[in-house]
Amino acid sequence: MRYEITGLNAVGSNMIRGTNDVIRVLHLIETGGPGGAERMLLGMTRHLDPSFHSTVGLMKSGWLESQIQERGLDHVRIQGGIWGDIGCIRQLVQVVRASAIQVIHAHEFYMNVLGAAVSRLTGVPLIATVHGKNYYPEKRRRQLLYRWVASTAASIVTVSEDLKAFFSRTIDVAAPHVTVVPNGIDTSVWSPIMADAALQVPCGIPADAMVAGAIGNLYPVKRHIDLVRALPLIKAACPNIHVVILGRGDQKTILEREAVSLGVADRLHLPGFQENTRQWLNRMDCYVMPSESEGMPLSLLEAMSAQLPVVVTAVGGIPEVVTHEESGWLIPAHCPEMLAKTMIHVLTHPLEARTVAVRARARIQAKFSADAMARAYGTLYRQGMDQARRAVS
Repeated sequence: MRYEITGLNAVGSNMIRGTNDVIRVLHLIETGGPGGAERMLLGMTRHLDPSFHSTVGLMKSGWLESQIQERGLDHVRIQGGIWGDIGCIRQLVQVVRASAIQVIHAHEFYMNVLGAAVSRLTGVPLIATVHGKNYYPEKRRRQLLYRWVASTAASIVTVSEDLKAFFSRTIDVAAPHVTVVPNGIDTSVWSPIMADAALQVPCGIPADAMVAGAIGNLYPVKRHIDLVRALPLIKAACPNIHVVILGRGDQKTILEREAVSLGVADRLHLPGFQENTRQWLNRMDCYVMPSESEGMPLSLLEAMSAQLPVVVTAVGGIPEVVTHEESGWLIPAHCPEMLAKTMIHVLTHPLEARTVAVRARARIQAKFSADAMARAYGTLYRQGMDQARRAVS
């Protein structure tokens, strides 16, 4: 197959006008950090079957762009310039037409709105994925825009049944018009391995420490503050406990100050974002997610795939993944005491914890694989193309 650079502001070497044996998909995402939506997009592009060719449209430089470049994915930087949103839409229309794009797959509010506009202008079907509950419920105008997106898209997708119910209720979209495709991971990548003994040295964690960990941006919604507040109780029962939270964000100083005030500053470690999360997971004795809101968190799927016992809040799509005392432990949000009590139980009952963790890995392999996710989206892509053909016939 011969490729040529045709897209406006194309960054990669393979922005294509391809032949008829490939279905060309344009993935759109606004954010560029190492978050769940960004990592889900990367997994999608890797696990779609060979009949699909992926090009990624992104707005920001950073982690995601570097990952895309490293993997040799076709990509284009979306820049509206002085025309703002209209400029972005104009550029995307040019990319779609020049590159013979057949499906647009957009993620989250802003790109879903832009994708809907481009779909209307070009007739190319839109698959719009909603990953969470933030931003769009805050203003009536955003809710109306999302209702328009839902009426335009070939498929509107949420990553959990809980999010489907919330989105349908908030946007006033009939539930049958929303499809659930759970996030998935490559379980072979996240299988248990021997941890690097030197991993924790830069953080000041002793070699014989018991380690509880969390992975996620240091944002208020993640409620890492509850984990810090649980730490004194955990330390009293497990004197060699250390907590590590891998992520970056504006809560770092707040978490550090809280640890100082509670006398556990030497037990809290915030090394920032880490690429080697697989190694870190395999060093942990317990994985913790105290969030007050979640969609379908990839880091939880990864921790369970790494065969870690997990203590998580029963919010969002988490109960669709974790069954209490069967594949993990569920607790209410905003409850440091219950978090501490449950973590102490897990850490002091290692045989029970291991049994549950083995079942957890089996559940992720069976229900939340990246291949299953990609197959589901591939089906939606083809259905969208069929709808578009019928509309013009």
